[in-house]
Formats: sequence, C-alpha cells, structure tokens
Amino acid sequence: MKKRNSSTAGSTAASAADNSPNTDQTEKLSAKLAIIGGAFATLGDFLATISAALALEEIVEQDRQAEQEKNEQQEKIAHLQRQIDALKQQLERLTKP
Repeated sequence: MKKRNSSTAGSTAASAADNSPNTDQTEKLSAKLAIIGGAFATLGDFLATISAALALEEIVEQDRQAEQEKNEQQEKIAHLQRQIDALKQQLERLTKP
C-alpha cells in the first residue's frame, strides 16, 4: 500500500482554499463586465434604431419633395400646353380667309 504524503495533501487543500476568494472575485468581475458589455450593446442597438428611423424620415421627406416637384412640373407643362393650344387657335383664326 502506498502511503499518502500528508504535507502534500494539506498544501493542495490550502492552495484550493486560497484560490476560492480569488475565483469568486474573478467571477463577480466577469459578471459585472458582462452586464456592462450588455448595456453597451443595448445602447448601440438603440442608437442604430434611432439612426435608421432618422434615415427613414429623411427618405420619406425626399420622396415627398420629389412628388411635389413632379406635380409642379406637370402643372407647368399643362399650362404651357394650354398656351400652345390658345396660340394655335389664334393662328388658325388669323390665317383663315
């Protein structure tokens, strides 16, 4: 039978007991850092969402302006067409014998 060395077993137990407070502190620190990291990730997601909403509002505004400009151009073209038609009628009246 082998005999255990009591001094080796005792030093291993003492070593494990010494590491236990450090392990607990490391675990607590890791948990705190995980919470802080999660908070930053959430903040980043929030800022990305706000940025996307602002970009969407800008696109909607640009579309609205483009539609308004298109309508204005159509009105100008229609007005010019009416003027052309009126001039054609006047020209026909003047050229008739």
